[in-house]
Amino acid sequence: PGNINNPTSIQGHMPVNLTGMNSPAGIPGYIMNLQDDSWGGVSYDHIKIWEIDMDWVTPPNSTISAPTEIALAPFDSYLYPFGTGDIEQPSTSTRLDANAGVMNYMPNYRSFAGHNSLLASFTIDFNGARDAGVRWFELRNTDNGAFSLYQEGTWARNDGESRFYGSTVMDEDGNIALAYSLGSEDTAVG
Repeated sequence: PGNINNPTSIQGHMPVNLTGMNSPAGIPGYIMNLQDDSWGGVSYDHIKIWEIDMDWVTPPNSTISAPTEIALAPFDSYLYPFGTGDIEQPSTSTRLDANAGVMNYMPNYRSFAGHNSLLASFTIDFNGARDAGVRWFELRNTDNGAFSLYQEGTWARNDGESRFYGSTVMDEDGNIALAYSLGSEDTAVG
């Protein structure tokens, strides 16, 4: 389904990127997207994740699972109508697109002793005033089992600046880094 505020919007499915030096044998591939309850046919805010088992020797034997749905804390991914831009800029009426409604950059998967972690982010309207913030979350599983939500948060400040195009990564010690763009009518995007 498309965004109820713009039925022509596109839902992006993001492939998951493997990070780190540990790659368990038989690891499947994953793709994911977000689902906003303001979109037609979506009853609650969540993400969907699909598992892909690729058979490179006999490609017709490859499979993709039904999606697993994982609820997130309520969010609003709508900023402005599709194609009109989202983030104000100094000295112009042209707004930058924050790519709200889709996962940002690439979700990252890392394997640890005892669990696997999948970290991702997307842009939201964090205060109902069309100010962008970055919603991030970490999913975990063990032995390639079903993922569940481990932790989530929103990085935003009520300072008139929008934070968008987030990118998350986790190091070998489990520390999370979040990078993002910052912009407003007073601040050139940086």
